[in-house]
Amino acid sequence: MWRTFAMLCVLCGGMFSTASRAAADVPMPTEAEVAAAVAEEIAGMNVCSSYLPFAFGSNNGIALLQDRNWRESDPIKAAIAAFVHEKLATQGTQPDANGNQVPTLQLTAAGKQAFDPTWGRGVLCFAKRKLVDVVMYTPPAMQDTYVVVNVVYRWKPDAVAPWAAPLARAQALGGISAADLAADKRETMVLIYTNQGWKAQTWFGSPIGKPARP
Repeated sequence: MWRTFAMLCVLCGGMFSTASRAAADVPMPTEAEVAAAVAEEIAGMNVCSSYLPFAFGSNNGIALLQDRNWRESDPIKAAIAAFVHEKLATQGTQPDANGNQVPTLQLTAAGKQAFDPTWGRGVLCFAKRKLVDVVMYTPPAMQDTYVVVNVVYRWKPDAVAPWAAPLARAQALGGISAADLAADKRETMVLIYTNQGWKAQTWFGSPIGKPARP
C-alpha cells in the first residue's frame, strides 16, 4: 500500500511539475498583446440601460400606462416626454379586456431598433464598448488545463446615441445619468494562451471562473 501511495505521489508531483513548467514556458504577455485581446473581445458589445420605467418588453413594444396616479407623476411625465421628443415612442390608446381605452406608449421603429427585449422589462442599447486601457494583469499561471492571465481593464461608452443624454437627464434611462455616458467602467477578464496568442476565455465557452471584481 505504501509503495502504491508513493508511486501516486511521484505521479502527482510530476503532473504539478509539468503544469508549472507549462505556465513558466509561456512568456509574460506585453501590455499591447493584452490590450489587443481585450479590445477584440469587447468590440461591438452594446452598452444598455439596466432598467426602464416602461414595460415595453411584455407587449410587443407597447407599454400600458394604466395607473393614472403613476403616469401623471412628474418623473413619469418627464420620461414620457423625453421618449416622445426623441422620437423613440409615440403616445396612443389601446382597449383593455373591458373595452376601456388605456393610454399607451409605443416604441417607434427607431425605438425598436435600440430596444432589446431579452432582459426582463427590456433595455435600451445606446452605445458600444471601447477599451480605455489595461490597468493590470497577472503573470501566466495554470488554471484547470489552461494557461491564463487575469486582467483588469477600463472601458467607456463609444458612439453614444444622440437621444441617450436627453433620456438620462429625464431619468428615463434606467438609472444611468448623463455623466455615466462618458464615464470609465472597470471590469475583469480571463485570457487563455492559445496557438494564436492570447484570447478571451469566451472563445472556449468560459471554462475558467470569472476572477473577483477588484
